Amino acid sequence: GRRVSLAPTWFVVTTSAVQTRADFAGRVLFARGGQPVRSVVTTSVVHPQCDAMMPYDYRDMSPEERAAVVAHRRERGYPLHAPPHPHRETGWYFVSAVNFQHEPVMYAPERRDDFERRLLDAFHSIGADIGGWVVLPNHYHILVGVGSLDSVSAVLRSLHGTTSREWNLADRMTGQRRVWYKFTDRLIRGERHYYQSLNYIHFNPIKHRYVSDPYVWPWSSVHLYFETRGRDWLRTIWADHPVGRFGSGWDD
Repeated sequence: GRRVSLAPTWFVVTTSAVQTRADFAGRVLFARGGQPVRSVVTTSVVHPQCDAMMPYDYRDMSPEERAAVVAHRRERGYPLHAPPHPHRETGWYFVSAVNFQHEPVMYAPERRDDFERRLLDAFHSIGADIGGWVVLPNHYHILVGVGSLDSVSAVLRSLHGTTSREWNLADRMTGQRRVWYKFTDRLIRGERHYYQSLNYIHFNPIKHRYVSDPYVWPWSSVHLYFETRGRDWLRTIWADHPVGRFGSGWDD
């Protein structure tokens, strides 16, 4: 079955398994202590993600504004039109990918069901720990602990390639549509950053105005936390680690 490590996920899983919601037909394990499995990064180096990301409204910029952005990226040694991946070491990462030009390619609930399952299977195939996830009609976020970001690149290349071919065939768009933009990642810097990322994942369907209650959105790890930790735990984490402006400029 699928194993999902629930927060605090940088400790060894020690408890017995509990059942997830039916459409996963797997098991969830969560931690109560032990030795570190994935080290949380506590370096004082600020992750330059906002500076590194291509601005969300790049397509709406004037030619002069676009040229300035590209020149700035060239000065810093970033890819000119693709997300950089400045960190590749062992750790926890907040990984995101969006359908090209934010088209809702995953519009159908059945497609989101299938993609959610395949996304979790893909990360389990590389031995990743999964702390949380959400799948929306045009993008997804997932919080994962991995030995190297190289394995993430490889598994998402395969997953995005396979789904692109299948969905374009199903939608009669073969040769006419690009499905995915390249994934982005943010190295988790510590416990506060971890829980802020988790809260952001669970809040995402509300932020994008799909629902007004996170528990109504089926394609999210919030249900597993509700079942295993309870609503009070989720509320405490939300109050202690508010999302603030997390996501501004790159997930608007």
